[in-house]
Amino acid sequence: METLLINEQFVSQFKYWREGQVRTGMRFRRNLFEYVSKFNHHQRHHAFDLAWKLAQAGKESIVTATSDSYTIWVNLRVVCPAALPSWSNSGLEVGAFEPASPGLVPLEAVLSA
Repeated sequence: METLLINEQFVSQFKYWREGQVRTGMRFRRNLFEYVSKFNHHQRHHAFDLAWKLAQAGKESIVTATSDSYTIWVNLRVVCPAALPSWSNSGLEVGAFEPASPGLVPLEAVLSA
């Protein structure tokens, strides 16, 4: 399974509610992905190592890039919530993503778009 590297300006990000938490998601090519982890540009190898490990575990992942960071996303169709904490590399994350717009979008609204 290949991992795509995409310029972050080509994806649509949103917030949604799942299992009692507000989560960050993104939409790309009619698929929905959940935020996993974010790395600064000096940690590129860590970002791709995590994406590779997810792919080896059968999880479709995408890496989005900006001029200063790499973000790992996993397809919402294969997310196992209990496994998400083990995917993060503590000490390597740059921090939580802050969305461009503060509004929450119900997951159903995104799916029907």
